[in-house]
Amino acid sequence: MAGDPDAARRDLQMICDRLPGTHLAHMAQLRINQLPETPEQFRELRNPKPIPLPESGNCMDAVIAGRRSELDKEQALELANACVEKLTLDPNNVPEREKLARLLAERLHQAEQGLEQLTLLLNLPDQPDAKRAEWLTLAAIWQINYRQDLETGRNLLERVIREFPQSADALAARRKIQTLDVEYRG
Repeated sequence: MAGDPDAARRDLQMICDRLPGTHLAHMAQLRINQLPETPEQFRELRNPKPIPLPESGNCMDAVIAGRRSELDKEQALELANACVEKLTLDPNNVPEREKLARLLAERLHQAEQGLEQLTLLLNLPDQPDAKRAEWLTLAAIWQINYRQDLETGRNLLERVIREFPQSADALAARRKIQTLDVEYRG
């Protein structure tokens, strides 16, 4: 409520420390993983930019949608360039590298470069297991959805299950593998 994600993180960590192995500790850890890293990111979350909805109507809709798409791509490029500038100053800036990976893969349709950024994140020492599991899961989804590489995606999901068996990401990975088995059977 005070707009201080660091204070919230400390309070939630206190729950984890005082009640280890409990459901409350698990829920507190999940919430910690969702907290923004900085007060600026918190303000962005509190005041999100509106998502433009397509207008219905005539043939001009396609032209308008095309222009919006170009604007979205320009905005994504600007954001990606800002991330690159920050990473030039501090290559170990985890939030910026993760943001760059998402922009590249999800908004600029450069999955290969996004996957490279995730690999760099996974190779950084001393990263929390929860983030590593999240990044591996994200890499698997990108392999499946953007590169249509089911085998590599499945291998990454199996790695999440193997390396982080008690995590929420492992549970999601099991479900995704089951979905893949049903969708691509035969």
